[in-house]
Amino acid sequence: MATRDIDKMLRDMAQVRGLKLVKSRRRKPGGDFGRYGLKDARTDKPCFGIGERGLKATAEDVETYLRGQTKAEWKRSLIAPVPAPRPTPRRAKRPVAEPEPVRRPTRRTRAKQTPPPRPVKREAPQPKVELGIREAKGSDARAIAALMEKPPSSRKIAATIAALAKAGKPVFVAEEGGVVGVVSYDAVTAIQRTAPLGRIIFLTTAEPARRRGIGGKLLAQAEARLRKLGCGTIEVVNAIELTNANSFLRRHGFERSGYRFVRDVK
Repeated sequence: MATRDIDKMLRDMAQVRGLKLVKSRRRKPGGDFGRYGLKDARTDKPCFGIGERGLKATAEDVETYLRGQTKAEWKRSLIAPVPAPRPTPRRAKRPVAEPEPVRRPTRRTRAKQTPPPRPVKREAPQPKVELGIREAKGSDARAIAALMEKPPSSRKIAATIAALAKAGKPVFVAEEGGVVGVVSYDAVTAIQRTAPLGRIIFLTTAEPARRRGIGGKLLAQAEARLRKLGCGTIEVVNAIELTNANSFLRRHGFERSGYRFVRDVK
């Protein structure tokens, strides 16, 4: 790899970690020629490879340090904190009221007694709305957009729903008196794999409907369709808008694997 490419790679890795790459300005051998160091990007304080007489780390040293930082933070993120149990509030004891003496009704009190109240007509209980998982339609576009943080236009969502359904990869929604969740997926044919790779691209549920198993039902529906498409492995990208998504995915058998780099193409 060329020196310019190595410098760019180290600079990008340092920037992700909140650090700044420093390279020796010497153009001839001697001193700290060809050496590197790292500083904190916010405070400009030396972090690695910078001594009193200049820079002293090689490019390999800097790369090893940055990759070690990434692995350490990655391992810490896998340990989900266990929430402390909430103390149960104690109810205050109500004072026991002394019973009032029973008085026999007189003729006057009998005359003043009001007639018993008329029975109140109770309304019939509303039927319970059952949860259902079905394929999304173009008319669901506005409801699906309401579940996204930065959605495209409803017209664009409706067009995407129609295109995926035509390709045999329909979007699924959870309906309970309205759309309360959505999942989108895809099957990717990769040259290094013997079977297509399944991807859960987007999965979310409405805030009031969370922690009720709706996300798991949507995930199971997408997995069943990916198996029909011949996928041998299923991966999840980070567009999962669920509370405590890491615990949710581990609970359904997913393991964290590899790095993911993203760049917008303009």
